[in-house]
Amino acid sequence: MKSFFDKAVAKIKKDVVENKEDLKENLKTAGYIAGGVAAISIAPVAAVGIVGGLAVKHFVDKKKAQDDAANAEVEQQKAEISLKFEEAKKQFIELYSAFNDNCNDDDVRENMLFTLAAIATATAGYDGHISDDEKSKLATIIQSAQDSNMAQRRKDRINDFLNHPPKLQEAIESINAIPGCDKNIFRNLIIMISCCDGEYSEEERAVLTTWDTLNA
Repeated sequence: MKSFFDKAVAKIKKDVVENKEDLKENLKTAGYIAGGVAAISIAPVAAVGIVGGLAVKHFVDKKKAQDDAANAEVEQQKAEISLKFEEAKKQFIELYSAFNDNCNDDDVRENMLFTLAAIATATAGYDGHISDDEKSKLATIIQSAQDSNMAQRRKDRINDFLNHPPKLQEAIESINAIPGCDKNIFRNLIIMISCCDGEYSEEERAVLTTWDTLNA
């Protein structure tokens, strides 16, 4: 038992030496700076409770500070993603509204809806699967296409996108049926779909990289 206790005291003394500067602040705050550290060399057994407790407090405080910093970083990232989404949404609405105002061809309008659905589902399903949560976020685009006058076969194909997402390159080819449209409509759509859940993973970033590469 004595050997075990001696080892415990030695361990605390070692921790104090290695973390002396940090512990000094804790000891000073507790009113022990005059005798606390010195007590380790004079009366280590008596100092075990004081220094041990302060050492624990020091490391708990340090861990809390690290956790707080990590949480702050996560919140900052979420704020940046939210801002990215809002900026893309704003640009998308402006560009899509301009397209609608200037388009007098119903076929072109339907081609736009089809292409929006194709690129949106290609983005959501870039990993090979569209989750139920992602499907709910695609609902507005899918419903707009279903409410249009496009041929039923095209509507059925859009519905099938939800179970079998098209490849991004395949979806991009649909843009050829929309002469003169601003391609930034679709670039902003990709950003919106990628960021709408508050996350922007490396895989989601790869969708935009692929788009930029194919449209360079």
